[in-house]
Amino acid sequence: WILDRTSGANTVSVTLSWDSNSGGVGSLPDLRVARWDGAKWANHGNGGTTGNTTTGAIISNALISSFSPFTLGSTSFAANPLPIELNYFKAKKKDQHVELNWQTASEINNNFFTVERSSDAVNFEEIGIVDGAGNSNQVLDYSLLDFNPLKGSAYYRLKQTDFDGAFEYSDLVHAYFTNRHKGKFEVYPNPVTNNFLNVGLMIEDQSNYNISLYNLFGERVISKDIILEEGLNKIGLQISSSVVSGSYLLVITKEGEIVETNTIILN
Repeated sequence: WILDRTSGANTVSVTLSWDSNSGGVGSLPDLRVARWDGAKWANHGNGGTTGNTTTGAIISNALISSFSPFTLGSTSFAANPLPIELNYFKAKKKDQHVELNWQTASEINNNFFTVERSSDAVNFEEIGIVDGAGNSNQVLDYSLLDFNPLKGSAYYRLKQTDFDGAFEYSDLVHAYFTNRHKGKFEVYPNPVTNNFLNVGLMIEDQSNYNISLYNLFGERVISKDIILEEGLNKIGLQISSSVVSGSYLLVITKEGEIVETNTIILN
């Protein structure tokens, strides 16, 4: 859940609930209210629960003053297991294809994975199915090739389905194909230090570009319109100290079409 403050400055308790569609709740005492602080999941405790493992609610054990994504957390993986513990899900260009790779640390009742693709991160289509391991307590690696990738930007997500039909999605990952320019693209230093990022970009024609920085929730935190010259361009990007540490997506566009992207880490 994403909770935002609309007015005032009061501190409040946060209550989260679950039902039969949520899955994974097995021990009420081990549940916690968790909040993403921009870099990690912060533990806001267990101030009490109602209901049972099928349907119920939990309240934070202290008043909260910062707001962002919230979720159900647990102090014990065994007591409140997710169907899979996903280490990572990645997409990368490989020759004329996109290679999707993911890794699980453990699996419970996992029937299969479905890889889905979208051009707008809203409407998705299925591009492939990979069998799961059922139950596993060891690291397993999976992969799938997208042989007919979209032109320009493409977003991918992983859908995991249990034997009983319950399912859940991974976070989105991004890949792109473009003929807008050829040559050099560098981002340094990465991780970013002193809130200053250098970008080197080789282009074939002078034109108007935009360079933007997005957080993991797709919110644009920096936007800069620039005119780039033919050849190698060196761009300096000052990042405000108010931008919190974490992972961000750097996106360069021309006339609304993505030219380059790169993931950066802000220390």
